[in-house]
Amino acid sequence: MDLHAFMQKFHPQVTMIADDMYVLDEDSEDLGITKDKLMENAGAAVANDIAKHFGPIGQKSVRVFCGLGNNGGDGLVVARHLAREARSVTIYLLGDPGQITTPEAASNWSIVARQPYSIQTQVIKDSSQLSSIKDIDKDTIIVDALLGAGIKGDVREPVASCIRMINTASETRGCPVIAVDVPSGCNMDDGTVANVHIKATRTVTFHLPKQGLVNKPDITGPVDVFPIGIPPEADWLVGKGDVKLAFKKRRDARSVKGMNGKVLVIGGSKQYSGAPILSALAASRSGVDLVNLCIPEIHSIVARSASPDLIVTPLEGQNITEKNRQELESRVQWADTVLIGPGMGREPETARAIVAACDFAVKSGKKLVIDADGLKAISSSLATIDSPNVIITPHAGEFSIVSGTSTDMLKTLDNRLDAAYDFTRKTRCQLIMKGPEDIVMNRDRCKINLVHTPAMTVGGTGDVLAGLAAALASLYGISTDRMFTVACAAIHVNGLIGNLVERQKGGPFITASMMIDNIGTILSKFAK
Repeated sequence: MDLHAFMQKFHPQVTMIADDMYVLDEDSEDLGITKDKLMENAGAAVANDIAKHFGPIGQKSVRVFCGLGNNGGDGLVVARHLAREARSVTIYLLGDPGQITTPEAASNWSIVARQPYSIQTQVIKDSSQLSSIKDIDKDTIIVDALLGAGIKGDVREPVASCIRMINTASETRGCPVIAVDVPSGCNMDDGTVANVHIKATRTVTFHLPKQGLVNKPDITGPVDVFPIGIPPEADWLVGKGDVKLAFKKRRDARSVKGMNGKVLVIGGSKQYSGAPILSALAASRSGVDLVNLCIPEIHSIVARSASPDLIVTPLEGQNITEKNRQELESRVQWADTVLIGPGMGREPETARAIVAACDFAVKSGKKLVIDADGLKAISSSLATIDSPNVIITPHAGEFSIVSGTSTDMLKTLDNRLDAAYDFTRKTRCQLIMKGPEDIVMNRDRCKINLVHTPAMTVGGTGDVLAGLAAALASLYGISTDRMFTVACAAIHVNGLIGNLVERQKGGPFITASMMIDNIGTILSKFAK
């Protein structure tokens, strides 16, 4: 299979490249990409685009307005590349140079500071200093490198006044404004704008189109997209950037119990008690406030002894059946996210109870994770999971049952991708297909996770994944669009934990319980 051609079937949504792309995590050097290289390539791309559309540059003055982040760093590179040809180049840095936020941007500020003959620099710390900028006319090119993708809330001073000044200059004097990556004050995720925003003559963005820049010509002008050296694997492979993206939501300092996730785990049967307990423990170690485990009463004492942190709801009978329906629906209404399936067995009456509980959860607007025996139960009721708020986590054998695909057709990555694609045309759920290469897919997006270890074939690691996915959905699945990110984050974190435990134990001598003990160690790296 041509993987590149396959991935082009989907519509990637690139957000906040500077922080969240796969290639920019600590594994980035494996792909030959570093942040300073990307900044250099981005700035050079903007400079070339300016020369193409607004030349001859030798007759123009260039005024580059830079913020303190990576977008400002891109602007500094633009200034360097245009300094050889332009009539004059001036950089206005909005803020204290000592507060430049990234090493790459700081390095470029140091470089331009050593070019006083070809580049003039002026630091603007107060809005009143903007009145000193007098030399903008029709032969001036303005470069907006103030805020980029990192806008949160209202634009503050002196940047807000600077944006107003740039817009006024463009309107009254006819000088073009070129936005670097995104017009300042515009959200590249959804296209919303802050209290003030740049009205660009042209926007030069990087790597791939941004969702928020589509059909916004009054804000962006024509949008040019330039590659800056990010390889296709950055789009295809799940990485730490996907986890960082999930963790963009933070706990409110005024939180009270229950505000940060309530997970309901439904599982267990006469034969199995360990699987749902592992899932519940994994969820409880993943940062949610409360976890309620609904389990047949014959295992309730074991469940309570597993951890005093769990709420345990005993269910009448040795297996979960429709006679437990009223209790289950009450618990579902309490939860943010429901995990159903671990260890439930395949009795027909249990399967009917699973389908009914899944249907109730989806119709109640809950996020839902289905694993193990739950997957087998819903195989004939796919309409039940036709929602982006649903995550299913099958291995190849379980996927064969859910999708009707022969297991012989799931032995290669090519075939598994094709089968996953066909399946996601039929339902809107988020699919995590576990295997030598984990596939995360929905109707619009696809990624592959390569981070795990063969040591994770031991029983229970899938139950840990299910509990982790339920917890992350409860905490960070703040919209249906975010559920794909949650799925990517869950499978990647699960793999990171497995790798960590294998290193700790000196080889493939791990258990799922060992993984649970290390969930916090891995997640804490992303929660800063």
